Amino acid sequence: MGRLRLALIDMYNKVPNEGMRCIKDILEEVKEEVDYQIFDLRGENQLPDTSFDIYISTGGPGNPLEEEGWEQGYFDLLQKLWEHNLTNSRKKYMFFICHSFQMASRFFGLGQLSQRHSTAFGAMRVHKTEEGKKDPFLSVFGDTFYAIDSRDHQLLNVTQEQLDKIGAKIVCMEKIRPHTDYKRAVMAIRFSDEFFGTQFHPEADAEGLIPYFGVDPQKKGIIEKFGENKFNKLMKILEDPSRLNMAFRPIIPSFLQYAIQALSK
Repeated sequence: MGRLRLALIDMYNKVPNEGMRCIKDILEEVKEEVDYQIFDLRGENQLPDTSFDIYISTGGPGNPLEEEGWEQGYFDLLQKLWEHNLTNSRKKYMFFICHSFQMASRFFGLGQLSQRHSTAFGAMRVHKTEEGKKDPFLSVFGDTFYAIDSRDHQLLNVTQEQLDKIGAKIVCMEKIRPHTDYKRAVMAIRFSDEFFGTQFHPEADAEGLIPYFGVDPQKKGIIEKFGENKFNKLMKILEDPSRLNMAFRPIIPSFLQYAIQALSK
């Protein structure tokens, strides 16, 4: 069998970010087994075909409910990959991050996407569900862990009927906020054995984010938008290896190793 092929779908619409750097770093860890190709979907209307073995679809800015012209092609790809997995023993594997997670939720008809009352930004506590406590991609974590969260929208009101329709499971939820009446957003879903997505950013690493957030214009922008206390809290958590260095890196590598092992049989 030849080397495995991975399609990295860039959803950042040419907005500067750390996400692509982080994902590329992770892919370096499997470079002996996997070749990857980048597709700039929102910026250049590039979309992979169904010949790849593994797909990673990134985060990105913007409203997941607005139409920009690329959505139908993306949904068509998801439909083809999903149908392939229903009828073939050799599966296709896909990971969805943040904006892509929201788009996948749209595609599968799960819950309601809505704008948050305020932007979620920082290193936030994430809670495993009962299903999440059994999920192999999350096995290195305790029942709660910290992850980088950056979003203006959220997924709410996912019903068990919707999940059962495709065999999906919610594996992570937003932090518990007893002092508010706001509903908790869904933070990660196992759509199937092969499709997995997170609302947060599992690709992020503290080592890269500390210098990135610590200099202008990023530092100035965070303080102007969220306040100096928020900035200081974020940096304190990033600098605490017991909180983030472990939490940020294992999920996508676990997904990749799972896919590589299954495809190598």
